[in-house]
Amino acid sequence: MAGVNLVEAVNQRKEELEARPDGRFYGQVELGGPLGTAYSTRGSYSESGEDVEEVRIFAVHPQGDRLLHVTLRYAPVAGQGPARVDQALRAFGWIEPLEEGAAAPAEEGGTGI
Repeated sequence: MAGVNLVEAVNQRKEELEARPDGRFYGQVELGGPLGTAYSTRGSYSESGEDVEEVRIFAVHPQGDRLLHVTLRYAPVAGQGPARVDQALRAFGWIEPLEEGAAAPAEEGGTGI
């Protein structure tokens, strides 16, 4: 996990969201799971005149050497924030840690090494 700082990634995401037109950062939640500690963030902004809301989950990549993030971007609907966070968490839950000594298959974006 050397060089991967999840708290820094969350803080950078907050800055990115707040720098966008109408940008708002709604906060972060620390999570635990098969990949270890993770953080979810939620925020909104305007893009090309449209309102956009995002849930982004940060974790350490299963290989342990880089940041992994899962992003769910959607048009906000009042009261749907919690359901969207649940959707993002379900998608994040599909990510599995690598077995000891295994490498990601080349056809799935890994090097196969």
